[in-house]
Amino acid sequence: MAYLDDWKLCKRTFEAKAGKKPSEKFMGIFRKSSGMEDAAKGLDTALQKLDPKEIDKAVAKYKTTSSSYAKMLLDCFSKEDSGHDYKLALADLNRGMDRILANFKETTDGRLLAKA
Repeated sequence: MAYLDDWKLCKRTFEAKAGKKPSEKFMGIFRKSSGMEDAAKGLDTALQKLDPKEIDKAVAKYKTTSSSYAKMLLDCFSKEDSGHDYKLALADLNRGMDRILANFKETTDGRLLAKA
């Protein structure tokens, strides 16, 4: 299972429902990355290695990054006025991010049990 692909699908779905993707700007000029792609890649890598320490590290990074991203998007909610149902799209995105993590945990738990 490619968690990076799952994340990209969640992101595209959110952007379609919200009308556009808000972004945080660094120094008012450059778009700042959400970090979600790196966090999802970390899940993929941890699953391949199947090392409990790597899994815990990847889960912690994913949780921190997804929480920060959701907060940033919620903060943008009051600034967005695109005519789309932004709050509903954001709720769907949050569920999607939670689903990715739940699927990862279920998969790694199963593989670790099979390995033991």
